[in-house]
Amino acid sequence: GVNPKLKRLDLALDILEQLLQQDSRYKLFIKGHHPNEIYWINKREDERAYYDKLLARLEEPQFQSSVQFDGHGDDVAEWLQKIGFVLSMSDLESFHLAPAEAMTSGTYPLIRHWTGSETIYPDDLLLEDVSDAVGIIRSYADDSDRLLEAGKPLQAYAFEHFAVETLAKKLEQLILEALSETEKH
Repeated sequence: GVNPKLKRLDLALDILEQLLQQDSRYKLFIKGHHPNEIYWINKREDERAYYDKLLARLEEPQFQSSVQFDGHGDDVAEWLQKIGFVLSMSDLESFHLAPAEAMTSGTYPLIRHWTGSETIYPDDLLLEDVSDAVGIIRSYADDSDRLLEAGKPLQAYAFEHFAVETLAKKLEQLILEALSETEKH
């Protein structure tokens, strides 16, 4: 999704703009509600101004056929099959599911480094700026087989760290430790 503005769609457009300078085939598919579909955006002046500027930018010629809003829905696993990279450009997140979903599908996530992201995701997926993302994406240009191969260890990482079985065991351990501490006092 691209709402609220802290999701930083502007940075995804910066990435796309740089990629399009060398190759017009790049596309940005946006999964989630269009900003005009979110009632509270119109009620917050700063959010509305941000999205008005972004939507005007999307009218620029280089973005006309390169950006597509695919809408909100529960078809993320299917949708990811057409995606090469998932861009997570947020200023901050509590966890952020999109990179984990990308990894489980074998899609390559590019994550803007926010405080705490290093405790969840591998360092080589964390980006400090737009040019890092552009460089990684360009490094896979015209080599989809290599991109698919790069997704396999990420998929394994996701299943090792985010699978329900793994998380359930960790949660159970935390609860038992908390109960043990409570019983001591």
